[in-house]
Amino acid sequence: MYRFVASLVAPLSLGFLCALVATALLWRKRRGRRRRLAWLTAILLLLALSSTRLIGHPAIGTLEWMYPPESSLPDHAGVIVVLGAGTRVIEGPQEHVELDPSGAFRCIHAAEVYRRAGPCPVIVSGGKVSAGDPGPAPSEAMRVLLIDLGVAASDIVVENTSRTTYENAVNSCELLEERNLADVVLVTDAAHMFRSAGCFRGLGVDVVPAACNYRATSRRWSAETFLPMSCEARKTEAAAHEWLGIAWYWLRGRI
Repeated sequence: MYRFVASLVAPLSLGFLCALVATALLWRKRRGRRRRLAWLTAILLLLALSSTRLIGHPAIGTLEWMYPPESSLPDHAGVIVVLGAGTRVIEGPQEHVELDPSGAFRCIHAAEVYRRAGPCPVIVSGGKVSAGDPGPAPSEAMRVLLIDLGVAASDIVVENTSRTTYENAVNSCELLEERNLADVVLVTDAAHMFRSAGCFRGLGVDVVPAACNYRATSRRWSAETFLPMSCEARKTEAAAHEWLGIAWYWLRGRI
């Protein structure tokens, strides 16, 4: 009960509830403008529905369920390729750089694969999206975390110029060819794996997916399933971003 009430008074849930109540009152008072109200109601309901677990969970699941968690830890790796995510610079007396959750999850999982299937070279791929972005490239920050997690510094190869998933694949494949490395294990978010693996395979490099950061594993239903929540809205947004990216890459012949 506490979790339900806490979710209900969260800004997004409460905001949608107030908007729905306000729309219902408008329906009662403005009988002559029902066409406009119908459009407003439809848009509001669509936004509310896309922010619930009813939509967010299966939306991200369409990408993640292709790579079940039990297949995410291979027994052998000739080389591990970890795709970079984002960073943020924390300002203060001692300015430092933090990886975003995706980058941290990928490093933790890569270190786990390294301990189980390695040791072996680990390529960390990811540069700044914009040259003006503050701090080092994400791959540099990931290198530091990987060392802290027990990966030998001598095994880490940093690729810090790529700005997109496709460039991650192109630059990593060049490093693989230069070093004559095979048996590639690819580490990235489960929702990002289909597009990422497709890019590598499109370049003629087969990879073993080692996905992480799953967000659609639990299938439990509760009252919260029907509440608009920011976490579910992010899932829907992430799924839309990935499927649009997959379509764009397919049209350009990258996957």
